[in-house]
Amino acid sequence: MNSLQNNRPGSNQDKQVLALVVCYVGILLVMLCILSWLVWNRGNLILMFVPVAIWEWSFAGGMVAVIYRLASPRFAKPAGLQLYAWAVGRPITGLFFGAIVYFVALAGVKLVDADPDNLKDALWLNVIAFFGGFKEELSIRALASFFGGKVAGRTDEEVA
Repeated sequence: MNSLQNNRPGSNQDKQVLALVVCYVGILLVMLCILSWLVWNRGNLILMFVPVAIWEWSFAGGMVAVIYRLASPRFAKPAGLQLYAWAVGRPITGLFFGAIVYFVALAGVKLVDADPDNLKDALWLNVIAFFGGFKEELSIRALASFFGGKVAGRTDEEVA
């Protein structure tokens, strides 16, 4: 994977990354504003058995992960087509990883014989969904801990 860190400042690849970061910030703000406006005061909408707020925060986590990595000078950045494939794929995987963490939380509530309906209004789950979308290792670790085995070819010790 080519790194953008070794290139001259102001190079074409640096401009690509800057343009991508600016686009991501704009897309993130527009999508979150539109989605929030559409679902505001409509109760707890559920999509694929997951509240819309969980989807929204998971997506935001994936988008912020891309912005954070691209904007931080300490991370190596993919280049060329890999940059765009990663920039598109990362928020989508973050979206679903955040939802998976929500399912693990629901399963944990069921295991301790609590009422899963209490989780529908738990705002802390939005934070968990954000971090599940932001850091995929958190989601993989949660799945490995819950299922007690290998998830995505890794064990919970390998993720830590």
